[in-house]
Amino acid sequence: MDLDGARAAVEQASTGLAHPAHRAQAEATLLEFRRSPHALPACRHILRTSSVMEACFQAAATLRDAALRDYAALPPEERSSLRQFCLGVVLGQTEGDANTAPGGAGAGPCPASLMPVVVSQLVSVLAVLIKRAWLDVDEQKLDTGATRADYVAAASAAHAHRQSMLAEAERAVSQASNSKGSDARVIGLNLFAAVITEFAPSTASAMQLPWDFHERCRVSLQNDFLQQFFQHAVGTARAAAETGRALEGLDGGVCVAALRLINAALAWDFQFTGSNPNGGGFGLSAAIPRGDVLRASDGVGADAVKIAPGVSWRDALLAPGSTDWVFELHALAAARALDTNGDAPGRAARAVAHAARQTVSSLCALAGDVFPSKREDPSESSRLAHFARCAFSLNRALRPARQVIARATSGGGDAEEVMTDGARGIAALAAIHAPGDFYQSPSSYAASNPTVSSDENAALASTLGELTVCLLEAGALRSENDGGSLDETLRMCIEAWGALAERSLAGQQRDDAFRSNVGGAGGDAAKARPAHSPPPAFPGQAETSAACAVVFEAYLRFGLAAAAAAAHEEDDGQEEEGKAGAAALDERLALAASVARAAPDETLPLLRAAMEAKKNELGAFLSNGQNGQNRANADPAELLEQLWWLARVVPHVLCDAFEGEFPLPPDAVAECARRAAINDPGGLCPVTETGGSFLNLVGLCLDENAMRSGFVSPRLVEQLIWGAARWTDTYLMPEDVGGSAHAALFGGAVPTLAAVGLGGDGEGR
Repeated sequence: MDLDGARAAVEQASTGLAHPAHRAQAEATLLEFRRSPHALPACRHILRTSSVMEACFQAAATLRDAALRDYAALPPEERSSLRQFCLGVVLGQTEGDANTAPGGAGAGPCPASLMPVVVSQLVSVLAVLIKRAWLDVDEQKLDTGATRADYVAAASAAHAHRQSMLAEAERAVSQASNSKGSDARVIGLNLFAAVITEFAPSTASAMQLPWDFHERCRVSLQNDFLQQFFQHAVGTARAAAETGRALEGLDGGVCVAALRLINAALAWDFQFTGSNPNGGGFGLSAAIPRGDVLRASDGVGADAVKIAPGVSWRDALLAPGSTDWVFELHALAAARALDTNGDAPGRAARAVAHAARQTVSSLCALAGDVFPSKREDPSESSRLAHFARCAFSLNRALRPARQVIARATSGGGDAEEVMTDGARGIAALAAIHAPGDFYQSPSSYAASNPTVSSDENAALASTLGELTVCLLEAGALRSENDGGSLDETLRMCIEAWGALAERSLAGQQRDDAFRSNVGGAGGDAAKARPAHSPPPAFPGQAETSAACAVVFEAYLRFGLAAAAAAAHEEDDGQEEEGKAGAAALDERLALAASVARAAPDETLPLLRAAMEAKKNELGAFLSNGQNGQNRANADPAELLEQLWWLARVVPHVLCDAFEGEFPLPPDAVAECARRAAINDPGGLCPVTETGGSFLNLVGLCLDENAMRSGFVSPRLVEQLIWGAARWTDTYLMPEDVGGSAHAALFGGAVPTLAAVGLGGDGEGR
C-alpha cells in the first residue's frame, strides 16, 4: 500500500468535508479508507507525518474502528504495539518525518502530538484498546478438571496482565514528565479518566462483543483498579493543592485533571456494594433493616442519585483528613474566583473551583454501607462528621441567598452552576441523611472545632429555607424562567423539602413498627401509650412540618402572582407543548403538593382561603357585569388564570396520584382527617373543608349566570372538570378497596357529598 498516497488522499478528503461541492466525494473517500484492510499502517503513517489536523483526526477515528474490527486477527505483539504507538503520540515521544516537519526542521515529535483535539481523540482510542485487551488473558478459560490452584494461578495471571497495561501507561507518563512536565501528567490523568468512562456500562463503546464481555470488564475494574485510580488522583490533587500553585495557574492543570479523575471514579455506577445486592446499582435497600443495624442513610429517596461504593471505600472517603482538603480547596478557589478578574490566575481559580465543586457534590451523595451502621458506630460520629463537612461547604456557597441568586441572574462567570450545584448537594443530603441533622448547627457534629462564621455554621435547613423563599421572590415560578437556572434550582429545593418530609414520616412509621415488634423498654412504652395519643415525634419531624408550612405559603403566594402575570402572555405556557408540557407541570406541582402534605393542618386552610377569595372576586366581577358597571373595562384574565392554577394545584394536594392499583387519599391527608375526627368530633376538618371549597369552585361549571356572562372561560371549565374527576376517583367512587389496611384505618375520614354541603344523606348517597 502506498502510504504517502493514502495520506494525500485522506488529507484532501478531510479538508474537502468543509466544502459543499466536494463533500459527497470526500465522504466516499473516507468511508472507503475506513473499510480498507490496510487501514492500520496507513493511520500510523498519517499520525506520524501529516500536519493537517483534520486528516490526523480522521486517522485516529479510523485507527479505533480498524483495531476493533481486526483485533482477533492481530498477533499479541501488534496489539501491544498499537497501544505503545498511541501512548507515544499523545505524549510526544513518537518521532515525525524530518521531510514533513514544519519549517524543514529535523525530526521531532510527530505533528499530531501538538494538536489537542487529536490528542484527546487518541486518549479515547487508547482507553478502547486497553478495554479490548482486558480479557486477552482470561481467568475463565481453563480445561475440564482444573484444580483450585489452577484457578488461582489463572486469576493471578489475568490480574498481572491488566496491571501491566496500566503500569505501561504510567511508566510512559512518568518518563515523559521528565521532559514535558505537567503536560504529560495531565495526559496520564485524562487517560485513566477515559478508561473509567470506557469501562462504565452507560458510556462504553460498541465493540461487536457480547454484553458478558463488558460486564466482566466492569466487575474487574470496579473490584481491582477503581479505588487505585481514585487514590492516585487524590494524592496528585492534594499535593498540587497544598503547594498553592493550582490556584495561581502554575501547576499546568494537574490539579484540575486529578479532580476530574476523582469525579469520574465517584460517578461510577457502583453495583452490589451496598446494603442490598439488588439495589439497582446504588446499594440501597427498600426493605426496613433490622433495628440493630439501622443507619440514617438507609432511606430510599425517589429520584435522588446516591453513590454507594461500599465498605471497602470507607477509609478512602471517611477517614479523618481523607477529604477535608477537597472542601478547603473548594472554599479557597471559590473565594479567589470571586475576587479576581479574567486574568490567568482568575481563570485557573475558576477551573479549580468548578472541578472541586463537582467533587463536593459527589461527596454529598455518599450513601449506603460506606457509613458504619449503628451497631458499628452507635453515635454515628463518622456519618455526622461527613455531614458537617458537606453542610459547611454548602452554607458557604449558598449564603446569603439573595446575593447568590443575584449573581446567578446577572450571568457572571459560573454563578448559575454554583447555585444549582449547591441545591443539588442539599437535595442529595436530604434524600440520604436523617432529617434531624438539618436542624442543628454543623459545628455540633464536626470531628474538631472549626473556626467558622455564623453563616457557615447555620443549620442546613435554614439555608435551604432561605434559598427556597428567595428563589420564589426572584420569580422562579414565572413563565419566563421556565427551564432556566432559577426554575431548576427551585425544583431541587422543593425535592429536598419533600425528601425531608417523606423521610421524617417514614422514620416515624419505622420507629413505631420497631417499637411494636421488639420487646424491652421501647416495646413496653409503645404498649403503655394511650390509644389516641400521638407517638413520640421522630427527630426533625416537627421542625420539617413547620418549615414546609412556611415554604408552601410562599409557594402559594408567589404562584398566584406568577399565574396573574402569565395571563397577559400570548401562549398558554406548558399547555402549548401538549402532553409533555402538561406532564412537566404536573411533576412540578406534585413536588409542591408533597411539601403541602407535610403540614396539612396549616396548608389546607391556606388553599381553602385562596379558593374562596378568588371565587368571591369572580362573583364580584359577575355582579358588576350584570349591573352594567364598567363591563367594558372589566378584564378577569388574571383572576381566571389564578383560578386555573388553583384548580390544578388543589387536586395534586388532596387526591391520589394514581400510582397504585386503587385510588386512595394520600396518607398525610387521610391522617389529618383522622386526627381531626379524634381531636374534635363533629368539628371542622381541614380535609373536608378544603374539599368542599374545591367542589364549590367546580360548581361554577353549573352556574348558568357565570357561563352566560363569558367570564368563565372554557379553559377554566376544562381544568375544573379534570380536578373534579380526580377528586371523584379518590374519594367518591374508587374501585373496590374492601379489606385493605388503609381503608380500615381511614375509611371513616373520607369526605362525602353531604359533608361538603352538596346534598345527599349522611352515607354519601
